[in-house]
Amino acid sequence: MRQKLEFVLVRGLWHQPAHFDRVAADLLGQGVAVCVPHLHRGSLEADTSVVQDALAGCPMAPVVVGHSYGGSVVTGLDRVSHLIYVAAFVPAAGEAVRSWDAPGHW
Repeated sequence: MRQKLEFVLVRGLWHQPAHFDRVAADLLGQGVAVCVPHLHRGSLEADTSVVQDALAGCPMAPVVVGHSYGGSVVTGLDRVSHLIYVAAFVPAAGEAVRSWDAPGHW
């Protein structure tokens, strides 16, 4: 029996879950389960925790898509089948994007 594919969509800092409505509807129409966690819990660590908790509710390791700030949130998650970064920040696991403002980083 084939397992159902799942996607977790993680939005950017200035977005809302509704910004993924059309993508989610297209995926749902193809029989793909979709989750769009609510972010902005006060810190990158808190947002990452919210997404990790959402992954715990998935019966199989999902495909996780991080857009913009969402790229920072999804980096280093456990139990992910694939990570997709869309116009996203791609830090090393544990690296804060705010450290990129440091002199000499660019």
